[in-house]
Amino acid sequence: MAAAALLGMALALGGSLQAAAVIYEPFDDGNSTLAGNTPGLGLTGTWSASTPFVVNPTSLSYGTLPTSGNQVYYTGGNGNCSVSPGTTLSDASLLDDGATLWFSIVLDTPVNGGSNPDTGFALGTDPIIGTNNIPMTTGGQGIGWAIKNDRLRACTWNTAKNQSTGIPVSRDVTMLIVGELIWGADGASNDRVNLYLPDTALNLGSVVDTQIAVLDQANFDLVTLGLKTNTFGFDEIRFGATYEDVIGVAGGIAVGETFGNWGLEWSNDPTEQLNLIKTATDLQPFDKEITVTGGLESIIIDETVLNASGTEWTDYHLILGHGLGGQFEPVDGLDGLAFLSADSDAFDGAIQVSPGEFLFHGGLLAPGEEASFRLELSLPQGDPVTFTLRQIPSVPEPATMALLGLAAAGLGGYVRRRKA
Repeated sequence: MAAAALLGMALALGGSLQAAAVIYEPFDDGNSTLAGNTPGLGLTGTWSASTPFVVNPTSLSYGTLPTSGNQVYYTGGNGNCSVSPGTTLSDASLLDDGATLWFSIVLDTPVNGGSNPDTGFALGTDPIIGTNNIPMTTGGQGIGWAIKNDRLRACTWNTAKNQSTGIPVSRDVTMLIVGELIWGADGASNDRVNLYLPDTALNLGSVVDTQIAVLDQANFDLVTLGLKTNTFGFDEIRFGATYEDVIGVAGGIAVGETFGNWGLEWSNDPTEQLNLIKTATDLQPFDKEITVTGGLESIIIDETVLNASGTEWTDYHLILGHGLGGQFEPVDGLDGLAFLSADSDAFDGAIQVSPGEFLFHGGLLAPGEEASFRLELSLPQGDPVTFTLRQIPSVPEPATMALLGLAAAGLGGYVRRRKA
């Protein structure tokens, strides 16, 4: 199944899907003026921008934040810029009532911005204007932040801009501003923006400012900045479902290529856990390639398998390896990739045949029934780690089971039993 189709199914499952931003703007388009430039991941059309927005061919850096591309530098005078996310956020259910949406942006404040270095950033219906108090055109709605009188303020726009008292920010610094947008449970409930200023090690810290309002976020179709008079640099705009998504720390798991005829849906919540829903349409091997990023030492895989093969199962094999189909090669566990434990609700016995193989037996899974498995894996050092999880249901002969019993007796410490 193609990776794009898998992502579509994962989006349908909801929740935190994979630790990767759904919108990422590193300003890769090197055209010297921002206006008309091609935007990044999850954005549509081109950037709309006034003359003072120019592209600088160096990326702003902040601590351990991964960066790429260029930055945009605001050269002075009143101005604004905006770009559309299209349906990216709504397709990911991140504008739904009750959902949470995170964003981040790297900002370089001016050395000497005079007495009023105003700037603002919002997700909303209309562009922010780079004039006094950073209003939104036509009294549109939005949510985000502004810097006014050297104070970072959580803001909402709804006819007029409403802002908090804010906290002081320094001149001539590079800062990472992170926002947590918490949409109310319904159209009559408050929506909230919480602002954070993570340290250079990307520790989130506590909320530094917050603001609430009742908004209709379903119509928010612009990412926009407005700046007045002063020079700012900005870069690395991200939107996602979690904090990890918007600081470029994958720290999670994603399913890539597959081999076989089974159906597969997957999600990634929490970050260190992969959740799989599979429909086994035959008794042939089914391979799925899994990539883990973020330097994780171990992961948990929870999966549910529906027997749609038309044949009763009395055992089920899980094998770790590399490659797909005819290129698959089992691991030996020497590099650190191995099963730590495995449990199932459908089989009474679990034999760890080798560090990279489990055999479940002692049960009967009829057509139309489901089996659940929980797997804990250790991972090799390095980042990223990519491996294949192969699965094979079968109906072994009694003689085969007897041999497997002898093998299990010899393996001793590899034997694992289902948890009570």
